[in-house]
Amino acid sequence: MNETPAAGRAPADTTAPFLLLGDQGERPFDALALERELQTMWKSPPGANAFYRAALANLIVPLDAEDFERLADVIADVARRHPARLFRIGPARRAPAEPKRLTARATALCHLREGGGAFVCSEQVLLEYTEETAPLVPSAVRSLLIGDLPVVVLLLTPGPRPPWAEALAGLADIVVADSCVEEEPSAMAAVWERTGRKGAPMHDLAWARLEPWRASLAGLFDAPEAAPALHALHDVTIVHGGAAPPSSAWLLAGWLASRLRWKVDSRDGARFRFRSPEGGAPEIAFTREETDPDARIREVRARAAGAHPLDARITHEARAEEARLELLAPQARVAPIPFARRELAAAVVGEIQRRIPNAAFRDAARAARALLEA
Repeated sequence: MNETPAAGRAPADTTAPFLLLGDQGERPFDALALERELQTMWKSPPGANAFYRAALANLIVPLDAEDFERLADVIADVARRHPARLFRIGPARRAPAEPKRLTARATALCHLREGGGAFVCSEQVLLEYTEETAPLVPSAVRSLLIGDLPVVVLLLTPGPRPPWAEALAGLADIVVADSCVEEEPSAMAAVWERTGRKGAPMHDLAWARLEPWRASLAGLFDAPEAAPALHALHDVTIVHGGAAPPSSAWLLAGWLASRLRWKVDSRDGARFRFRSPEGGAPEIAFTREETDPDARIREVRARAAGAHPLDARITHEARAEEARLELLAPQARVAPIPFARRELAAAVVGEIQRRIPNAAFRDAARAARALLEA
């Protein structure tokens, strides 16, 4: 990572968490002019405040009109946590002066360094396209990539995506998507099947945000009273909000099935029957909580019978820092358990920094696809 003092105009309010430097005027796309503009911003520190350029990656973020502004703070927080040359791409908000050319502007997105005293800045290139100029986006981005840094494409809006957006994904070393924004099961499966340019597995933010549920269930079966029941499970119920099971619910079911080596056998609506290596016929069911409009997991209930009985329920309220464990068998108790929720920006950065294949996610996604196809 290189840090270079910045030129440009010092903002009036240097206490703001995020600041924009540079010329914010829009103009027809010109790669050489934009590169010169980016370089000019870093010639010397402006006034008493030091501004430093930092970049760990090329970060490409295509957004639709609705999400371009809605996700601006999330993208800024990602840049704060993981500085990058950031490409924010969206549809043109007004008719361009030159209809056959993309519209572009270069700025720097800055935040106050921890401990104060200086600002750390990510270069930001904003590209706007029309229906006519959209096919030019991949080549425009390619012309401005920092060659020795990894290319990350962040897909935060639902598909299907146009060919130019797919071409951007083809440039990437890492593709990070969010299957939670998809409503159709086939679209969720398409996210899980994606690969980056070098064949690296897809990074799914739904999986990253599922970590507290996986940790809670793993912790349940680490307890001495519940551990013997793990391979005797016969019924798991996943309660969710929203109109249909979200991708996180499918992935959680897939994770359980893959860890326990269950193979899907049949489906009856939202209930799935499996074949277990132990010879049983365990089931996983999705149940909708009609009073909750948010597409999220609310509760997981696990039951086992026979020599090692178990009846346990883990419930989590939206935005709570703890979940509630209610154990009905083999002995009754109620206890709070930590539930470390991950904000979207933190989940994005965690996936960007993951450079090795994620076998647990791969197996869970494969099992989830099998459920969708049953």
